[in-house]
Amino acid sequence: PYTRCQPLTSRESLRLYAVKAKGVAGTKGAKGATKLCRALGYAIGGSASPMETVVAMLLSLPKKHGGYGLPRPRLNHWLQVPGTLRSVTGRSEFFCDLYWLDRRFAVEYDGRPYHTGYSNLQKDYARDNGLDDFGIGVKTLMAPDVFDVDCFDGIARQIARRLNVRLREERMGKAWVEKRGQLRRELLDRDYRFRLGLALGANECGFYPEPKTEGGGTACGEDVPAF
Repeated sequence: PYTRCQPLTSRESLRLYAVKAKGVAGTKGAKGATKLCRALGYAIGGSASPMETVVAMLLSLPKKHGGYGLPRPRLNHWLQVPGTLRSVTGRSEFFCDLYWLDRRFAVEYDGRPYHTGYSNLQKDYARDNGLDDFGIGVKTLMAPDVFDVDCFDGIARQIARRLNVRLREERMGKAWVEKRGQLRRELLDRDYRFRLGLALGANECGFYPEPKTEGGGTACGEDVPAF
């Protein structure tokens, strides 16, 4: 469903464009460029899929925007395996979906259409075992983990502990819960999931439920769009 290609632009290119636009005083473009510069402060380059972007945003956006405020990961970070470990890991290199360099910790998002089937699952297990042999902790997520708010909340807290980050509960009260719900609705809206699900051949699910909201919704692990 996805084809590797060169990106159409980059965070730095957009930043330079915004800086030039801001220089045009008294224009609507200048005001928009200010907002763009602010948004680029949260952008992370290197994503290889929409869901990698979603997971990174949910984890790393500031709490005032509904995220967990975790350190920003590197996306699709390349790791070269030393020759002495290649016979152990069975790999010469790894590309980690989300990677925190200082903590040697990775998060892998496995989209169901690509990662189902014995051979693909075997590759995923080999990847996770190889990273472990390489001394890198890894947490694997699938669609149900992301779409269920309670499941993802627990996973985010596990990741925070692995990153040695304290999530201050007094800053995650009712106002933050509302912001989190708003962010999830924007990132995981029904139309986006429907179109992406069809693009990935996930229409066999039949029904595309709304993202789970606070205080109700689907239980962790129920059928959700497969991407």
